[in-house]
Order: sequence, then structure tokens, then C-alpha cells
Amino acid sequence: MQSPEDADQVIWSRVEQDFHVASTPGAFLGCVDKNHEGYSAHDAHTQVIGSYPTLDAAMSAVIAHSTETVDA
Repeated sequence: MQSPEDADQVIWSRVEQDFHVASTPGAFLGCVDKNHEGYSAHDAHTQVIGSYPTLDAAMSAVIAHSTETVDA
């Protein structure tokens, strides 16, 4: 999906209140949605990566997951 050196090119967009999507030029990386337990992070195929207590933690998980996909 993306290489680790491209992580600084990630663009986060707030699509709706409490719903954010991550992309790089030409690639969708995933999204973060607020729920009753905190924030749910999803990969580019909308599969759940995990639940996190903060928005920043969930965003970091999306980025980390997208770079792990390349390394795998």
C-alpha cells in the first residue's frame, strides 16, 4: 500500500463529525470512526484494525497498518 518513507505524505480529511479518512496521493489508507468506546480504526478494505481511546492513537494505527501491509 504505502512505504514507510511515504508516511509523511498521509493526508487526513474530516468527512463528517467524528469520521476521518486517510490517504496518500493516489491511495486510500483507511478511516477512523468515533463510537461509544472511543475510536475504531479501519484499513483500506474497511476491516477493523482495532479500538483506541484517542483519535491520535487510532490515526497512528491506520498509518502503521498501511506500512505493515507493504512490509509483509
